[in-house]
Amino acid sequence: MKHEEEIEKKYIEKTRTSNKIHKEIDGVIPGGVGSHIRWFEPYPFYLDRADGPYIWDVDGNRYVDYVMAWGPLLFGHRRPESVLKAVRRQAEEGLVYGIPYKTLGQVVDRIRRIIPSAKAVKLANTGTEAVMHAVRIARAFTGRKKILKFEGVFHGYSSEAWISVSPPPNKMGSYENPLPTPDCLGITEEQTSNYIISHWNDPEHFKKKLRENKDKLAAVLAIPVNTGLGVVPPEDNFLHILREETEKHDILLIFDEVTTGFRVSKAGGQGYYNVIPDISVFGKIIGGGMPIGIVCGREDVMDVTDPRKNIHPIAGTFTANPLSLVACNAMLQEIENDITLYDRLDKTTEYLSNQIQEILGTYNVDAVINRISSMFQIYFTGNKRIRNYRDTLTLNNKLYKTFLLAMINEGVFPNPKPLGRWYLSAAHTEEEVEQTIKALEEVIREIAR
Repeated sequence: MKHEEEIEKKYIEKTRTSNKIHKEIDGVIPGGVGSHIRWFEPYPFYLDRADGPYIWDVDGNRYVDYVMAWGPLLFGHRRPESVLKAVRRQAEEGLVYGIPYKTLGQVVDRIRRIIPSAKAVKLANTGTEAVMHAVRIARAFTGRKKILKFEGVFHGYSSEAWISVSPPPNKMGSYENPLPTPDCLGITEEQTSNYIISHWNDPEHFKKKLRENKDKLAAVLAIPVNTGLGVVPPEDNFLHILREETEKHDILLIFDEVTTGFRVSKAGGQGYYNVIPDISVFGKIIGGGMPIGIVCGREDVMDVTDPRKNIHPIAGTFTANPLSLVACNAMLQEIENDITLYDRLDKTTEYLSNQIQEILGTYNVDAVINRISSMFQIYFTGNKRIRNYRDTLTLNNKLYKTFLLAMINEGVFPNPKPLGRWYLSAAHTEEEVEQTIKALEEVIREIAR
């Protein structure tokens, strides 16, 4: 029996109840998951509960969790207690109203105090929805249609932005002229035609594409750290170049900070790199585990969302709902009050990622680790570095699948996607980190043999 088959067999034996659940619901729930990112082969395990840095599946297996709900859980599962108390208290008073709730102003005041670009603020329900609004706001304000985005950068699942995230090599065009490619069949050619595609970390290509299309562009849609490719930070003042060029040509700059916001620093990627966009988008962490999206930016730009002007309405039954508002308010208060939070997260993540890199080197496994603050990713590749989407086309995804299942078998849950991210939380202590290092060395030793 092949080594990979042995690892998969052990996983199936370990997760028998999950396998049973998956077989029962697969079909009626296509794939057996509510979100496609939760799927991995041969099937995902199903959760029973979680606490701090740990999750338990329905078979009773405990795992050190490095997915952290794909990023929102900065303090860990069921943390901080203040968020849980706020949600419980609000649930007793009402779940959703048809009129603004009193906590709205407090939340906006905290956001404006923390985020440099947040001069005016609107709320949405998710990061995807917030990006959708940001793109529409830019078009409404400028009167122009086209958006420049970067190949391999993920901005949510709306038709406004799910373009050229994972283009197949036979459709993505040449390096000089990358083609806008829909990431699902439901996105129309008309929608993709409003996008100009450039390359992350290639300032000369970006300048060329922007200058060729400057009279048609409403905005450049970017992200402070390219988390669509795992963790790929900007190089060589790349973000500063985006800001300089957009200002020079009177084009709006949008930062999607759904992942980087309150993760790379308290003030997000814009604070970390000291680059202030015209429009910013937040989600994940800011909700404290509840669904939320934030769109904020310059007052004159955000003015198009004023309902009295009927230019770009932002509306929704659950928009700025009281449960999300009180969770957000409590979460922001915790972040403001914990002055050593980001130093602790950075030191713990740096230690873990360095130990992993050392183990990979010891066993001569071709791999690269990219890290910033409390997130990192392991890339199984012979490349010396990963700096844009086309660098990721050489990844050994088959090896990553084997690595994933082997780590799960050892009681550690890394991100299940080769272009995902390992997230640490304030709940990850030395005990969990050392357990992870020990498990990973066992797995790498087996893989490398």
